[in-house]
Amino acid sequence: MTYSELQDIIKDRIRHIIDSRFSNKKEFAQFVNIDKATIYQAVDIPSKKDFTLNHLFSVSEHLDIPIFNLLYPESLVPQTQVDERVGKAQEFGDEFEMVPEIEAVACGHLSNISSRNIINYKVFDRRFLKDTFKPFLTRASGDSMFPTFSEGDLILFDRNPDKLIQPRDSHIYMINTTPFSEELSLTIKRAIIRDNDLWLIPDNSRYRTDTIEMAEKSSPLQYILGKAIWVGKELRS
Repeated sequence: MTYSELQDIIKDRIRHIIDSRFSNKKEFAQFVNIDKATIYQAVDIPSKKDFTLNHLFSVSEHLDIPIFNLLYPESLVPQTQVDERVGKAQEFGDEFEMVPEIEAVACGHLSNISSRNIINYKVFDRRFLKDTFKPFLTRASGDSMFPTFSEGDLILFDRNPDKLIQPRDSHIYMINTTPFSEELSLTIKRAIIRDNDLWLIPDNSRYRTDTIEMAEKSSPLQYILGKAIWVGKELRS
């Protein structure tokens, strides 16, 4: 079964729940605590948005429906197939991990990611993620790190504190340049610390190196949010 086919099943199941138990989509969205725009875009035909795992958790919790039954209505699945699919799901969990993709502005609050910050998931082999801590994904914006990153490239970050406490100029990091302000300012750059200054180094020669004077007695972990460890690129014609 492909990802698209699985999404079609989920959307059909939720359409059935809305039609049979609620007056309209808005009422359903309020009951399951999901933004109504998400519900409209996902269940309308043609669909413009997919349901994430966090959406399914929210529907399951508020309607008291097992997540499995959102994927496969119980009355339509023989017990032998239920057992087989549960087994495959457990095997999937042992071998693979779903890594959240987060909107850039949400990455400043990495210690407290909520379902509202997560816009998608990507599946990674657990062996590839060995020794990482709470990995997350986001997309590159702008061209200051070109040609290493291009606009829209998907970047995987590791939050292992041991890899963030002493940034090195050979590595690329996500950095919050204003950690003590309510207004986040995020950037992706190569970074090093010299004396008490944090140097932000672009790969694109059209941009200049910036420096941030770190607050007295502050920790690099208040500025360095994640270390880039992988990038996925779209092939453009």
